[in-house]
Amino acid sequence: MVIGAHCRDLLHTAFGRADALRSTSDIDIALAVKGYHEYQRITADLPRTGATGVRYSIANTAVDVVPFGDIEDPTGTTPLPGRTESLDVFGFQEVFDRSIELLIPSGYRIRLPTPAGYAALKLKAWCDRSVNGEYKDAADIATACGWYQQDDDISASLFDPESGRVELLIRAEMDVDVASLYLLGQDVAGTL
Repeated sequence: MVIGAHCRDLLHTAFGRADALRSTSDIDIALAVKGYHEYQRITADLPRTGATGVRYSIANTAVDVVPFGDIEDPTGTTPLPGRTESLDVFGFQEVFDRSIELLIPSGYRIRLPTPAGYAALKLKAWCDRSVNGEYKDAADIATACGWYQQDDDISASLFDPESGRVELLIRAEMDVDVASLYLLGQDVAGTL
């Protein structure tokens, strides 16, 4: 499953947006694995780079390969040998379970979080990092909010009595921007 900035960029394009976003030089992927041995088998021949214990060089690109799934112990936490701290993978399984499957030109299939799934992972990252004065996730959360606020289909659905979303518009005192954010919050909660 593609996560991080590349996920954000793909979703941004899917929403028809072309405005510039914060760039990154690495790729973040999350792998659903059955345990450490499966993760080790997948990454054994990949050259390590950096000091995180999950960063590899693949096709001359830095790729963070974050394992989740049956490897978690306890749920939401992935311990890896050689790392002093476990990886926080809270919500990864739930986001993966609701992710979108994409066929890429190579013929392989990848998973991409839904916009709400992406927002859920970013909210968790912001909660974790903002305590240490790192606020880069806030811009990504604002981007996800913008997807909901500026999408014509989402706005129209707020006025459609069949959608069940009219109450969000009423609660927001007919402010479509606020009602769109209520909807994003509901979708994030529904994902987790």
